[in-house]
Amino acid sequence: MSEEKLEEKEEKEEKKILKVNTYYYYHDDMFSSPATILFIEFKYSTEQVLIKRRINGDMYYIPFYDGYIKIWQDQKGNVLFYYNYSKRELYGIFADKIDYYSDFHPCEGVELQINGPLKTFLEKYDYDEDLLNIIKSIICRKFNF
Repeated sequence: MSEEKLEEKEEKEEKKILKVNTYYYYHDDMFSSPATILFIEFKYSTEQVLIKRRINGDMYYIPFYDGYIKIWQDQKGNVLFYYNYSKRELYGIFADKIDYYSDFHPCEGVELQINGPLKTFLEKYDYDEDLLNIIKSIICRKFNF
């Protein structure tokens, strides 16, 4: 076996697989200011995510087509999501804090497999890789996984 193939095999063996089940939760709420805006720089674009700070855990609002996907974790540790078909709630939000990720690598050393309704939803709407990386990053970096 060549040295290159051996290295690839070792890399695959070292990578931990994390399966995350998601649940759809109808949670239509009004976004209130102030918020934190997270800018995430990819190779060809910069994306933004609004973060609603809460005592029980933050909610992440990711613009998606004409609406947004909201992702958060409940007190039991479940990953919940909600899709709103309108971005009107996100307009006019006052940001009191800005975070910025320029060297963005979601889930380093971990292969994250998203299961459940969120996976089905994303497949139906033919998501792009940047959106999936944003979601994976939130789950890996901000939630307790």
